[in-house]
Amino acid sequence: MHAYLARLGRALIALFLLVQLFGVSAPASPPMPPNGFSDTLITDQVSAPTALAFTPDGRLLITQQTGELRVYQSGTQPLSNALDLNTGNQICIDVERGLLGVAVDPNFATNHSIYVYYTFNKHNAPDRNSCAHNNASAEPVNRVARYILSAANVASGATVLVDNIPSPNGNHNAGDLHFGKDGYLYISVGEGGVNANARRLDLLSGKILRVDRDGLPPAANPQAGVAGARRCGNPSGVPAGSGPCSEMYAWGLRNPFRFAFDPNAAGTRFFINDVGQNAWEEIDEGQIGVDYGWNCREGKHLHSIAGACTPTPPDMVDPIYEYGRDTGCSVITGAAFVPSGIWPAPYDRAYLFADYGCGKIFRLVSGNGNSYSAVEFVTNAGSPTAMVFGPYNGAQALYYAALGSGQIRRLAYTGAPILAEQWFLPLIR
Repeated sequence: MHAYLARLGRALIALFLLVQLFGVSAPASPPMPPNGFSDTLITDQVSAPTALAFTPDGRLLITQQTGELRVYQSGTQPLSNALDLNTGNQICIDVERGLLGVAVDPNFATNHSIYVYYTFNKHNAPDRNSCAHNNASAEPVNRVARYILSAANVASGATVLVDNIPSPNGNHNAGDLHFGKDGYLYISVGEGGVNANARRLDLLSGKILRVDRDGLPPAANPQAGVAGARRCGNPSGVPAGSGPCSEMYAWGLRNPFRFAFDPNAAGTRFFINDVGQNAWEEIDEGQIGVDYGWNCREGKHLHSIAGACTPTPPDMVDPIYEYGRDTGCSVITGAAFVPSGIWPAPYDRAYLFADYGCGKIFRLVSGNGNSYSAVEFVTNAGSPTAMVFGPYNGAQALYYAALGSGQIRRLAYTGAPILAEQWFLPLIR
């Protein structure tokens, strides 16, 4: 009886976590963009869209949590199915696991490479909806693989680059992928529902990773030159020992579900959206070798003084912005910087972020010094998970994924006058 109740409790927790980030719900009313913008449905032929990326030739890549990579091209319907990780029972999609991220190589025009982040069914569980078998030694793992995407929208030739990323409880997998202007691939990883793992330098959990196109850690990574350092994501298996992981770029994160690079910056500048636990959602500025504080802190606030948090670790870095869950917004997700010159001055080079819990997109506004506030940008945005800027009508527009309704939408500036009062919407504190 006790064993049954324990299993039931785990199932209920898993269901809560799934609904928290991957719930299914349709928007109550159409999206409401600011005056001067249009919000258009691009397609609703996707299931649980998690991430978006554009190829240089204008193809929109859409990952589905269920394991398929879809391609939207030139308005054609139905969408192409470029990759199906269900073939050969490769993927786990229980709880928050699944196909979670996609990136396009900066040299795609010559090498045709794309990169995906997904939960690998390492032990060949017969049911992709229940991969763990209630057996800790049979846990699935997250991995990053490179594929070649053909002109006919077929992804083939898988090469695993980073493997054995822990996914012990099914939740907090993170899974975003982006190339920085330094030419390296950056990867966000959650702590897998084991809070203390974000503090451990010998695990890939709760981190931002940085690797090259072959999955090798750059020598400039903060732990790469430390005695005993290991390539923890080696596809051949985690090397023996307890040395730090050489792939790490920064740590102390809970579930950095989405992050974005600033295309307007001269160098590699990015912001990280880290999902909080009970009270605070946060945005962090990406910095090499930085400890963002989880699980000692949630946002700027004390969370724990036990374990590795005693004594309090020095030099933890504050988020640049945080907001409380008492606002009604509770799961920070999509991230995108507005490219310079495509929208009116108040939006120029601005940072946009989405919240899955309240179905809104916000604009981060810089104040005096390093202070920030947030202004509502789009309301009734469904359950947004990812955002990306891409081509539209000779310029660029914001494309975003609404997971619950299975929609991909496009937000474009129409050139209509923007009312002054638009800039005085309530702030999230």
